[in-house]
Amino acid sequence: MITLIDELKQVPDFRQPHSRYHSLWILLLLMVMGIWAGYQGSRSLHTFAEEDRHTLCELLELEKLKVPSHSTFWRVNGA
Repeated sequence: MITLIDELKQVPDFRQPHSRYHSLWILLLLMVMGIWAGYQGSRSLHTFAEEDRHTLCELLELEKLKVPSHSTFWRVNGA
């Protein structure tokens, strides 16, 4: 079974190598989850990820999650 995460991992990363601090699939997944939860805009997506960091780590089986800045969400969304 193909999952949303599997599909997001297939999206080519258009960003310059020096600006790839966060995996693109994680950024896209956070954006999808945040929008589904009613958050809109880069600042509110950052707030969503920041407020739910521990839950997101558990759900995604990540040891830790450094939350992307609102400007990172903005750059990915605007591309």
